[in-house]
Amino acid sequence: MIQKLSKKIAIKDYLDFREYLKKVIAFLEQSGNPVTNRSFAEAVGILSSSWLTSVLNGDKGISGKTVAAISAFLKHDTWEKAYFKLLVDFNQAKTLEKRNQTFLLLRQHLLQKGYTALYVLQPDQYEFYSKWYFTAVRSLIGMTPLKDEYARIGRMLSPSITAVQAKKAVKLLNKLGLIYKNERGFYELTGKAITTGPDVKSLLVANFQRETMRLGIEAIDRYPQAERDVSTMSVGISAEGLKKISALLADCRKAIADVAGNDPGADRVYQISFQAFPLSKNISQQDHS
Repeated sequence: MIQKLSKKIAIKDYLDFREYLKKVIAFLEQSGNPVTNRSFAEAVGILSSSWLTSVLNGDKGISGKTVAAISAFLKHDTWEKAYFKLLVDFNQAKTLEKRNQTFLLLRQHLLQKGYTALYVLQPDQYEFYSKWYFTAVRSLIGMTPLKDEYARIGRMLSPSITAVQAKKAVKLLNKLGLIYKNERGFYELTGKAITTGPDVKSLLVANFQRETMRLGIEAIDRYPQAERDVSTMSVGISAEGLKKISALLADCRKAIADVAGNDPGADRVYQISFQAFPLSKNISQQDHS
């Protein structure tokens, strides 16, 4: 059993329940409460000695019953129990919609307690990735002198956005420190990048990718072939082959960034997307099922 501790690991500082549990176990060991895989599993009603390792490695999830048992074992108070359950739901969500929904519930739960300092939950950063035109407006500002001329900015994008949307984009970019207004009233880039925790970053990027993939579908009808480059391939590869292709795509992204960064004649914002996703189930796994 856990002896009474003078302090706990602050669960509010975590957005990954596995990382939280790792810290808790390390803290218990340092506090004279050594916890083995077997003792932890037995304490929450699990008979397998390898269960905890599988959970912490991400190979297994945990059920609602086990979530409650872990909270009881770690002596969570009412607020911590609710946060831990939301944390598990967030990390184990199967769809982007569910992750978005649970993410917002996590924010609300933190705010109920007055916790607002957790940088990875800042709503402005979340909003930045929610609409494709926020990054597009930033790219425009990097290419041409622009003041508070929101109708013009809106018309410059394709598809165009309203003056209200353009103003919202400029205001958000300025608030995040991604742009600033110089002494002549023109906006300039700061060179600053948004930083987030890895778990939230994956969620934000997924939302942004969904937005841009939708635009890619529309682009086939919106632009003539001379103004776009869309190609697809269906290939049979292994997990190791995917790693090699991912490395090639990473090198390609760097090369494209170099071209864009050294293009003095840049006069248009392009969205360049790379995609690699399964079109079949794993054949070797199917053969043994």
